[in-house]
Amino acid sequence: MEKDILGKQIIGLISMLTLLEVIDVIRHRITERTNKVTLDLMDEPSKNLYVRTETEKKIKEMIDILTLMESQGFIVFADFTPLDLKQIMSDVYDYSRNYFGMVRKYFNCQICHNPLEHYSYKGLGWIDLLHAFLAVGLFADGLITADKGFGHLSTDQKFSGLKITVI
Repeated sequence: MEKDILGKQIIGLISMLTLLEVIDVIRHRITERTNKVTLDLMDEPSKNLYVRTETEKKIKEMIDILTLMESQGFIVFADFTPLDLKQIMSDVYDYSRNYFGMVRKYFNCQICHNPLEHYSYKGLGWIDLLHAFLAVGLFADGLITADKGFGHLSTDQKFSGLKITVI
């Protein structure tokens, strides 16, 4: 997909909802991937300031790249103005009432990979479903995601016009 966007064969459509979700993920990843010793040496306010500063750097880099990509015609930012957001939220709610992912047992911590027997819910959440319904409402041709839970939607009639690619 990246080659298709950079080759201008397709235009990437970015929603503000996606950006907000990515910003949240950046914050989590920086916290999880910062060397433990580095954070152990800091008091609480310093840890928070460090993670906040590193997060803001990454967010600025992302915004700079996306702004450049938009100015060059590689991507556009979604405009939800023509959509009936009340109806879309109703559709998300109705769909979520009949949807449930899976509760799975894991034997290792998903962050540090040390032994840790635990259960975790895996499935699409409200924001994920909102992404899918917004994509349909905006007549997007496809949806690119790293979330494996979206594979479930690719077999659902409601999303038949949306090519879902899990990377």
